[in-house]
Amino acid sequence: MPKFCANLTMLWNELDFMDRFGAAARAGFTGVEYLFPYDYDKNRLAEELKKHKLGQILHNFPAGDWGKGERGIGCHPDRVGEFQDGVGKAMLGGSLAVLKGKGAKGRRLNGSVGKSFAYGAQRGRLFVQGSADSRFCIRLSGADVVIGGEPQEPVRDDLGGIADRANIKGFAFEYMTAGRAVVLGDIGPWACAGQTGGRVYMRVNDEWGLDRAAIERRLGKGALVDLEELDGEGAADVKELLDLYAQELERSEQHDEARRIRGIAAAPRNHFLMSVPRREQTDPSVSTE
Repeated sequence: MPKFCANLTMLWNELDFMDRFGAAARAGFTGVEYLFPYDYDKNRLAEELKKHKLGQILHNFPAGDWGKGERGIGCHPDRVGEFQDGVGKAMLGGSLAVLKGKGAKGRRLNGSVGKSFAYGAQRGRLFVQGSADSRFCIRLSGADVVIGGEPQEPVRDDLGGIADRANIKGFAFEYMTAGRAVVLGDIGPWACAGQTGGRVYMRVNDEWGLDRAAIERRLGKGALVDLEELDGEGAADVKELLDLYAQELERSEQHDEARRIRGIAAAPRNHFLMSVPRREQTDPSVSTE
């Protein structure tokens, strides 16, 4: 039996946008979609969905200045970063996966995201197979995240410029208040500055030179977090999140990579350390901006 959702951009245009949720429910719909949510308060949108027992089926990524005739920016080579920057911000649920696609020769490519990916994400799951620009998951507030990019060669911190070669280009998980994150590669410099809640599980790999000392060098000077061995909760978190990530890989027919990830998940204490905030405070003498 086909299932249909109501497009609130196209239907009930005689009503205020927020009143269209109720109209959809009264018409018998259980799910809605619309072009863009960005002009509306996300908490109000969530309230309307909950009040009318509606599922949020989809909406579009930012498309530029719609009023000036722009109809999408992801295809513009000089605006790729701008497009990436709008992905996952303030997410309130669901699942989002940015995975590598097949190139002309069948090789998997890209799967990376731009600055401030998942800014303020409160709920849901986000998976990134590639790497990320700076301020990845800034103000993460409850969502679950896995980032899969890994170093292509051993890290060389002695060369300076750690961010140039890291899989996240700086300030990852800045001001994080809640949530869980698994980092499979090099977290990059100034990580976890201002983190007051949640947990970040960071990869250790002696072959890469990514050991405890290297991770400690990557923590921000204003980061009042302890770098600890995984406890029972941490081991369970890593197993759960990596299994979900492996499922996403399988959906895109990356079965060998999924098996490799499950191999890492089978022994989480051998592969990860975790950051745990000491208290809800960041050192005010160190700027994180």
